[in-house]
Amino acid sequence: MAWSNPSWGYARIRGALYNLGHEVGRNTIKRILLDNGLDPAPLRNRGMSWATFLKAHWGAIAATDLFSVEVLTRKGLVRYFVLFIIDLQTRRVEIAGIVQQPDGQWMLWFPKTNIARNQAAFRS
Repeated sequence: MAWSNPSWGYARIRGALYNLGHEVGRNTIKRILLDNGLDPAPLRNRGMSWATFLKAHWGAIAATDLFSVEVLTRKGLVRYFVLFIIDLQTRRVEIAGIVQQPDGQWMLWFPKTNIARNQAAFRS
């Protein structure tokens, strides 16, 4: 009843069950609904599910991460750290930077505004 009638509160559901010949307490209905992941009537179906949010914003979501690569050079084995950004909708990847030591100074070189500006250029 709660799924089919999102505006029905505990008392309304209790009344409908009583009309069908079932006498159930209001708090029992409340507990059953909460156990099954249903919010109280005013909040039910108002929130957006995570899947719906992702579908609505898919074109505006990007992810960033850092990975390391070991390269054999004349000096021996050298580890490089790569910062990249991926557009989740198109799966396009942009390398934002490569360094041997990802210290604070390097990360400051990529402030949020700079990454956002680069990401906007990346999408166009």
